[in-house]
Order: sequence, then structure tokens, then C-alpha cells
Amino acid sequence: MNTIFEFGPFELVLGQNLLLKNGEKCPVNGRAYDVLVALVERAGQLVTNRELIARAWPTVVVEEANLRIQVASLRRVLGDSAADPSYILNVPGRGYRLIAKVSSRDTDAWVPKLRPKDPEPWTGSPKVELPLLLNELVGRDKAIDTLADQFLRQRFVTIVGAGGIGKTTLAVATAWRIAERYPDGVFFVSFASLRSSDLVIGCVASALHIEATTSATIDRILQFLRGKNVLLLFDNCEHVIDEAAMLAEALLKGVSSVHILATSREPLRAEGERLRRLTPLEFPELTQSTLTVEDAASFSAIQLFVDRAAASLDTFQLSDGNSSAVADICRRLDGIPLALELAAARINQFSVETLLQRLKQRMEELPQGRRTAPPRHQTLRATLDWSFGILLPLEQTVLICLAIFNASFTLEMALFVLLEKGLQANVVEGVIESLVAKSLVFNEINLNRTYYRILQTTRTYLQEKLQVDAEFPTLARRHATFFCEDLAKNRTSETETTLSVRWGNYSRWIDDIRFALAWAFSSAGDRSIGASLAVSSAPVWLELSLVNEYEHHISAALGAFASNASSDVRPEMELNTKAGLILFNLVGPGPRFVLALHRALILAEKIGDIRCQLTALWGLWGERHCAAEYEDMRALAMRFDKAAAQSDDKHAAAMSDRLMALALCRQGKLMLARQQGERSLSRSNASIDSALDSHFYYSHLSASSANLACTLWLQGEFVQAMALLADACDRALAANDSVTLCYVLSHVACPMVLWAGDHTLAGRYIGLLSEHSKKNGFSYFLAWAKCYSYVLTKKDELAAGNSVESLSAEYRRWSQENRGLLFPLQIQLLATIDAEFVDAAAIERASGHDPDWAAAEILRVAAERLMDNGAYDTLTVEDLLDRSAKIARQQGCKAWELRAAISRARLWSSSGREEQVAPMLASVRDSFEPGQRSVDLAIADSLLGSSPSRGRRSPSDR
Repeated sequence: MNTIFEFGPFELVLGQNLLLKNGEKCPVNGRAYDVLVALVERAGQLVTNRELIARAWPTVVVEEANLRIQVASLRRVLGDSAADPSYILNVPGRGYRLIAKVSSRDTDAWVPKLRPKDPEPWTGSPKVELPLLLNELVGRDKAIDTLADQFLRQRFVTIVGAGGIGKTTLAVATAWRIAERYPDGVFFVSFASLRSSDLVIGCVASALHIEATTSATIDRILQFLRGKNVLLLFDNCEHVIDEAAMLAEALLKGVSSVHILATSREPLRAEGERLRRLTPLEFPELTQSTLTVEDAASFSAIQLFVDRAAASLDTFQLSDGNSSAVADICRRLDGIPLALELAAARINQFSVETLLQRLKQRMEELPQGRRTAPPRHQTLRATLDWSFGILLPLEQTVLICLAIFNASFTLEMALFVLLEKGLQANVVEGVIESLVAKSLVFNEINLNRTYYRILQTTRTYLQEKLQVDAEFPTLARRHATFFCEDLAKNRTSETETTLSVRWGNYSRWIDDIRFALAWAFSSAGDRSIGASLAVSSAPVWLELSLVNEYEHHISAALGAFASNASSDVRPEMELNTKAGLILFNLVGPGPRFVLALHRALILAEKIGDIRCQLTALWGLWGERHCAAEYEDMRALAMRFDKAAAQSDDKHAAAMSDRLMALALCRQGKLMLARQQGERSLSRSNASIDSALDSHFYYSHLSASSANLACTLWLQGEFVQAMALLADACDRALAANDSVTLCYVLSHVACPMVLWAGDHTLAGRYIGLLSEHSKKNGFSYFLAWAKCYSYVLTKKDELAAGNSVESLSAEYRRWSQENRGLLFPLQIQLLATIDAEFVDAAAIERASGHDPDWAAAEILRVAAERLMDNGAYDTLTVEDLLDRSAKIARQQGCKAWELRAAISRARLWSSSGREEQVAPMLASVRDSFEPGQRSVDLAIADSLLGSSPSRGRRSPSDR
């Protein structure tokens, strides 16, 4: 009696321990099968982890990680997904539930339609002379199925693939699968040990047990095979390929019932041949620290590694803790089965993490494999030696040269490097195609462009040969020169390709850029090429969010110039320029930043390089901005404008207006700032708006919009200002322009929305600033995010009725640790948001003879703080508010004037002058254009329409 459970297209046959899909056997191992039976028998119910482990491992104690591996195996068989399950639902921490609808029936008559069990050998009557497969074949089930089906229609198939990829194992497993179709036998013919192609015919004759009474000939073999239905497995044909191809053609033409399955690293190119290219096992493209056992176990390369590692060390288990490292090992070994097996054999000596570190350092000589394995398969190096040794000399030369590329490469790149050796283009192209055929180079077509690549294990082997090759310096120079010229060409390209796509395409070659920079600044390199490459590659590092690493390369480059003087100052000038700007985004305008840009400016003036002068002046202007030295800002803006007049740079004129507009705004000259800002914004167009296409880095449209928004807000045009600000932020965010976004958020958006009292929007902007700063390694901008987060949290806690003393220890500690690290501009901006940042130095600055944009608000906040203390001198407070209002009126800063009026209303209401409040406040309120809206205006309207007793709320309380 057989009990059959049916769910979806599957049938679980308990009496025969089978799982079928549409009548065909599904490969499921014993423990996974036991887990499935337990789930099916209690379909719809939760089966706990403990119950499942007891069912699958009744006599041993195992961890839950083992269960997760078996469930992952079941999901692969069922075509299920942990994220969107159709069959098996995980209840975290508890167990699993089969959620598919299940029906059952009992029968005596049902017989499943099954193929022979794989990979165990077929045990029928034909003479089968094949090696036994002692280990489970992992990850090749579909390949075996495809080959088995292919032999129903074709007589000659060659499995082609790189060394160590498992061609022989797959061929043998397939031969066992289809052995019953060949009643006269299946014969394994290994050419691996042959040293001469003259021995091929004799080798075949020997495998067929043809009596050696006469010398082996093709006719003798044909005579023996006539009338017989046999399968011949020709293994390792690559080094005797011509003779093997000739023999295969003769046998297929001479005996219609002969079938041939061959393995080779390149096609035999014989008549009637069909190819089956064998690819590496699957592995995660990117390893994440959160890679779970269940995620990892779904990849065939990891399955093989775990299986072989457990064979080497019986206590080894895949776990959540080591799954990411195992995935990284599999990726570094390209999913090549031989490499994985050899690496897994080291688990009895090293932990997974230690093995990974050793593989990162170099492709070490992996351990001896099985003693019974062919010599070429006992170590990975022997396999590579074998593959390399059978190449023609020209093929060896070209392959070694191609190892200069650290990732994929195009034919154009290969020709650029190799033509220096005097080779003709058609010759190089032909050799590359030959190497592709021999499975030493792989090709792929993406967007109608062909890319070539060499497996990492092969490349590491070849690079050892390349490093000692006399041609290496020439190849390294050509390699670096290609990327230097190509990047420069792309930088000036006028194609319609978006900049993000243009530079993002270089992500595949970032390792080559790293390699080229390292060579250029080595003792044997060329600093001039390195400097040009460091400069031209800047957009790539920015686009890939690798600013931190780029700064490291820039610093190394500058060190190389500092230790070796040169008459050509241009490379050093350009490097100092880039170093300064990168340092600004990373750590802010500190001493290294100023030193680099001053040096760049001196060199630029020395050789008359206007473009570099402009960039250096812009950077130094930014440093003066952070230092809150606004007169210096304006002077540098004027100097920039003079240089811009000598330049045909499409960005320079617009940038000049932008610098002057912000300098005037910070000086409190708001009307002039607005005129200059509107002029700057009017210059905006698509050709100058991109940050990546500008040596000024920030998108002109977004930066100009944000700066003008700040001016408009101070002038009391709140609605227009907030709309312009939102547009600036949205544009930078949509373009994924992190540099511009961080600038806009830190210098304008976050303080403006906090002035406006919009804590929800402030939280969103602060979150974006923190996210993009962390993602790009912008510690300078991250410091801004922490400042704003601190004051917002404080305001929210106070709004909730909590006292200042109740603020968390984390934020009190932040204030103590970071106050002394803030730039003057940061302190000034924070002082307009939170009274805590208004100290004696800030009040003294605001009281100076040339008050800046923040002076009025800082004096007002100082007055508010005195009133909050309870016992205060009314005349002192009145004087502070008088000076605040006077400065605001002189600057045309209606935003601060309104706040001063609200604070004065509070003072007068508390000192018996209630009747004077309304006329004073109304005169300020009526100066605003109709339709303007803000929290401050709402407070003023409330005060004007209420009794004096209600006039206790201050802008500082929000």
C-alpha cells in the first residue's frame, strides 16, 4: 500500500520514499525528505524546530542551523521562496508550516514513472566501464537532465569549460544516467596522460579491449564497433584535439550506432559536434553581513563547499556567523568546483575567516587533493599549469598580457595594451577568440558590446607570471594610459548619456583604476600619468560613493610629489586642487585643506592656469564661509569674478554670481544678495547644472536655489523661500547627487525648516543628511547632521513638557564633546535655532560695528534668555531688542524684525505696557506681503487678536 500526498504539481509517495513533480523524480536528500514528510503529514499546522530535528536526526544532536539548510534545500526543489512562500512558511524562532493545500490517497496499483537513480551507476546488463562517483554531485542536476535529453536527438556532444570546472564528473554522471540506452556498452577513454596525439587511436583501442595482435588503426576500431550500440566518453581532448576530432568524425560516419560524449577545454570543431558549455557553480554576487544560512544554502557553490568541508572536518557546519565568509570564498574562487574542494580541504587547519583572509592576500598553493585524482587535479596550480602549458607560445604571451586587466575588458582595451608589442589587430583578435574557445577567457554581450574576462583564479596565476615578465613595465604604462585617456575623453564627451550612467559604467573597472594608480605612484611608475588619472577619475569615485578611498589615493599621490620635485608643476597643481576639495567633503576645511588649495593656487598663478585658479579660489572661499569670515568671503568672490572674466569656462560666470550672492547674504546685505542670487539662478541651464560635470562639484541650480531661498526667507518671503528650497532638495535627491544634497541640507535646508518650526520636515531632512553623509564617508557633513539632530531632539523633548535637565545623557554628552569641534558657521547657525549656542562671544560679535546676517537674531535670543531667567534688568533687555530690531530693519531682514517685535510684545506685556503692543506689532506685521504664511506670522496674528495675558509665547519656544 502506497500513501500519496498531493500538493500543487507535487506527489509525495511515502511507500517508496519519493517526491515527484508532474510524474518526474525530484532530487531530495534523506533528511530534507524527512522534514518534508513531517510538514506534509501536519499540513497547515506549525511543526516546531525541535520536532523537525527529532524527525530528521533521531539519534544525534544538531543545531538549528542544520535544519535551516535542509529547509533551504527543500525550497530549491519546490521552487519556493522564503520571502514570498507558496509552500513552506517560517515562523521565526518557532518552526515551519506547510501552507499549500494537501490531499492524500492510498493505492496499490500506482507505479511512478522514474528514471534511473542519479548519480549511482546503472546496474543493467550492458558493460559499463565508467569511474564510480564517490561523492555527491552538487549543483549539476539540470545540466545532467539537459545532456541526457540531448543524447536522445544527437550523437556527439562535447562538454566545454575551464580547468577544474567539473567537466569529467558531469560527463561520467551523465553517462551513468543514460547507460541503459547502450546495450553493447559504455566505455571511458581518458586522454589526460597522453604525451603525443599519435597515441590517441591506441588509447581508444585499449579502452575497447581490442586485441593487440595488430597495430591499432581506425579501421580496426571501426571493424570492432560495427553493429554495436555503444557510448564512448572521450575525456580531456584539449591537448590531442586534432587527432581526437579526426577520430570522432571517422567513428560517427563509419558506425551509425556509436554515440560520443567528449570533454575538452575547447571545442573539437568536428562535424556533427554539439557543444554544452559548463559554467561555474552559482554564488552570491555580493556578500552582505546579514547573509543567513538559508540565503547562503540556496547557492550551489556554497552547497559544494559545505559538503566537502564537512568531509574534511565532521564538526563543520554552515551558520549565520560564517555564511558571509563562505560566500566570499566561493566568489573569490569563481565557483570553480576543483578550487572549492581544495579550499574546503583546509577547513581542518583553518577557520573559515582565516581561510578567507589567506585567499584575499594571494592565491596560495592549495593543498594536495585526493591521491587518486589525476596529477593535474591534485592542486589548483597543477590544473592551471596544465591549461597554460598546452597553449601555443603566442597564446601564452597574449594571455599573460591580458592579465594586466583586473576585471572585464573590451577588445579596444586589449588592442591598446597589446599593439605596443608589435602585434597586429587581427592577430590579437584571433588569439583572444582562440582563448575563448579554450575556456581560458570568457565573453559576454551587454547592450550590444562584448566584454571579456578571465576567472579570478586564472588571473592570479597569470599575474604571477606577469610580474616577472620583462614587458610588465610597458604593459602597466599602457594600461594606466588607456584609463587616463579614456576617462579624460568621457569627461569632455558631449553625448546624451547621462553623467550618472556615464561614470557609473566605470564601476566594472574600478579595480583597474586602483591598480593603475598604485603602479603610477610606485617607484617604477610614472607620477605624471598617475596625477592625470587621479584627476580624471574623480567623477567615478564620487559616483560610486568611494570618496574616502579616493582621498587615500590623492594623499598617496601628493606624498609622491612632495618627496620628488619636478619641473612640471601641473600634475602637482591638479592633485592639490582635487585633494583640497575632497578633504572639504570628508573632514571639512581644516589645515590640510587650506594648505593644499593655497599650494594649488600658487602653482596655478605661476603657470597661468585660470581653471585651476578658479577652483582653488572657490575652495578657499568655502573655508572662509565655514570660518564665518564674511568680508574675506566677499573679497575672494571678487577675486574669483576677475579670474572668471578671463575664462571661457561655462560654469565660471554663474559660479561667480553664486559666490557673491551668498557672501552678501552672510554680510546682511540682503537686497544686493537677492539681486545677485536671481542673476545667478537666471544663468542656470542643463549644461552647467550637473555636479559631476563641474570642477565646482555642486549642482549650480540646486545650490543657487537653496542660497536664494535663504535670502528670501530672511526677507520675509516665506512661501516663495520654502518652495524654492524644496525644489533644490528634490532635484539633488532625484539626481542621487549626494555632494550637492549634503551641501543644501547642511547649509540651508535644515536651519530653514527649524526656523520655520516644521519639526516633521526637519526630521526628514536631518535623516537624509545623515544617510548620505554616512554612505559617502562625509564626516564633515555628518557633523552637521549630528548638530541638527541634537537641537531637534531637544526641542521635541521640551515641546513634550520635559525639562532641559531631563534630556538624555547621550545628548548632554554630545554637547560636551562636540561644542569645541564646531566651525564658527555651525555655531552661528545653531545660535539662530537654539539659545544654548548663544554665548558671550556670539553676543560680542553681533554687537560689532558691522553686524552680519545673524546678529539681529542672536541679540534677540540673548534678550529672551534674560527674560526666561526671571529676574532681569528691563533696560538691558530693551536695549538688546532695540539693537536687534534696528539691525534687522537696516538689513531688510523682516524675519528677524518680526521675531524682535514678538519678543518686545512679550516684554511690554509683562511690564505694564500692554496698550503699546498692538501698534508696535501691527506696524511690523503689516509690512509683509499678503499671502505670506509662517509660524511667526501666526504668533503675531494671535497676539494682535488676543488679550495681553496670552502673549507669552516666544519664537524661541518652538
